[in-house]
Amino acid sequence: MAKKCTVEIVGGFLSWGKTSFINAYLEETLTKDEKVLIMQCEKGNTEIRDDLKSDDRVVIKEFRSNAQIDKRVLNRAINFHEPHRIIIEANGVQTVNNLIENVDASKGTL
Repeated sequence: MAKKCTVEIVGGFLSWGKTSFINAYLEETLTKDEKVLIMQCEKGNTEIRDDLKSDDRVVIKEFRSNAQIDKRVLNRAINFHEPHRIIIEANGVQTVNNLIENVDASKGTL
């Protein structure tokens, strides 16, 4: 049976606070019995907080570009990590169209 999860894309240009937003968002929304996979497509000045990095409920995977996250990568990540939701920190310099298409194309098969 195919696994499903929620995918949330956080986008914006460099230094617009995407990682800071993710830190604050998880602080407010992460529940005790939830697992979250963060897929980061850029490395900025701010990092995911240490307490989140060391939390067993949070998995962080880094990618060089938005294009690296395709349907196959999404399916593999969901099957391996079994997250309840995925947060993708999109690279603000690159287009997110393909990323959105890959997430949309995975509906019903994740």
